[in-house]
Amino acid sequence: MDTRSLPGSLRKFSYYYVILQLCHFTLLTRGAFMYLSGSQIPFPAQPPLGGWAIETIPFLLGMGAVDALAAGIALYGGWNLISRGEFKVNLWVISLNIALVSAIIFCFGTMPSGAWGANPLGYGILAIMFAPLLVYYVCLMRFWTQSGSD
Repeated sequence: MDTRSLPGSLRKFSYYYVILQLCHFTLLTRGAFMYLSGSQIPFPAQPPLGGWAIETIPFLLGMGAVDALAAGIALYGGWNLISRGEFKVNLWVISLNIALVSAIIFCFGTMPSGAWGANPLGYGILAIMFAPLLVYYVCLMRFWTQSGSD
């Protein structure tokens, strides 16, 4: 789909999402390299006061892999949007669905550990940064249902 038919708000949300996922992918890549080199994983969100339980590490690594998939799809969509002027609706819907489900699972997986209470600023910043995605999701789904899939 040609980007000239995109509403301005949807285009802006798409650029925001690409920038957010580029930063996210960079942090995930850094964490993966540190993990592979034997260092402790520097998750963007800090652990609870006692540190992450050893059983939590595979959960967080799995969430990182899912997030990397969502980010990779978003970056490919962003490349199409910026370099080719194409908006591939299905690509954005898939990436955003993965990202939102991952965020919900991450919240439910980390809240009981006490990490949110121990680090309210860090988790608050994450929540604020990802909150616009809820509005983007509504805009994207409305656009997708009205225009049909690409």
